Amino acid sequence: MKRIIKLIADSSLLLALFGATFVLGMFTMHGIANAQPAKLVSVTVTATTIPANAKSVHICLWKNKEGFPICSPTASHHAVARKSGENWRVSFSRIPAGTYAISGFADLNGDGKLNRNIIGMPKEPIGLSVKGQLQGRPKGRPSFSKAAVTITSDLAYTLQFITI
Repeated sequence: MKRIIKLIADSSLLLALFGATFVLGMFTMHGIANAQPAKLVSVTVTATTIPANAKSVHICLWKNKEGFPICSPTASHHAVARKSGENWRVSFSRIPAGTYAISGFADLNGDGKLNRNIIGMPKEPIGLSVKGQLQGRPKGRPSFSKAAVTITSDLAYTLQFITI
């Protein structure tokens, strides 16, 4: 008799655990099913003041400061712009809305990377989404926070390039 009571008690405990797990799972699944997908936007970047002898123009969107500002395929989004008249243009489609920094460089020698001098300064023209744009000779490495742009809807952005 004690064995039957213990078996019933163990079964009740097992059933209670199963029921709690099932109910918790339903709440979790309900939350996932009703979660709103991230809003997707398009960002079109027009690169201006690019030298006529540029072989290509690389544009990057950065979701965080890791690697910023050196535009490379390791960025959150990277593309090579197409020439459009005197400017170069690239569109990033279906990217999650959020805060991004924009950087780019004009590849003058066609090697696909930003060439720098011995102390790390760019030897090729660069563009950054720094508030107030770049003017004169920048002092120090640009910060992600100063270049960050909050994108909540489709955006057309003009990125002015300079040679340092």
